[in-house]
Amino acid sequence: RRLIASRYYDEAVAALRDLQVDFPGEPAILKLLEAAQSDKAEQQKQQKLVEARAFLASRSFEEALTLLDALAVAHPKDAGVLKLRALAQHEHEKHNREERIQRELDTLKKLMNERNYPEVISRTTQLLTEFPGETNFRRLAEFAASQQENVEREVLVRSALKEAGALFAGHRYTECMEAAQKGLTLSPANGELLAIRSEEHTSELQSHHD
Repeated sequence: RRLIASRYYDEAVAALRDLQVDFPGEPAILKLLEAAQSDKAEQQKQQKLVEARAFLASRSFEEALTLLDALAVAHPKDAGVLKLRALAQHEHEKHNREERIQRELDTLKKLMNERNYPEVISRTTQLLTEFPGETNFRRLAEFAASQQENVEREVLVRSALKEAGALFAGHRYTECMEAAQKGLTLSPANGELLAIRSEEHTSELQSHHD
């Protein structure tokens, strides 16, 4: 009993087993042996819980879950074990989610630097179905869409400018005016298109005068 009270469980169990040899079937010895084994199991459980909490504090979630999974098998009805395991699982999933989001953000920022807006739009569309509340993905999606719209507008303006220039060179002033106006609806302040429209208007007046 002194050994059990002093938490020397291994020594207590060994001593009680020796006594069982001398006094087989003695109920008092059997009861003390069961108590020593139970107390030893409880002590080991508490030690493992301390270790698991230390792993959680250092964000070593896999190590914590390995310990707690074993404890849950050994103590399937222990509320403390199950609660701590649920917390570890939640924190592990949260940590994995945060790491995944950061990796995706790093990739998206790289794509933005490369001006690969279509890929950013495609990726953020997929990511927002998985992480609908992630505002960083939404902001990048909106910015990439805006930038891509500017790129496409610039392509159309350049096309209109090229077309208007060719028509002007061919003295097709009416069609040139239409092409320039089409470009100006996309970019009203475009100096090159404004200049062409001004020149073609002057040339058209001269043509009519001649």
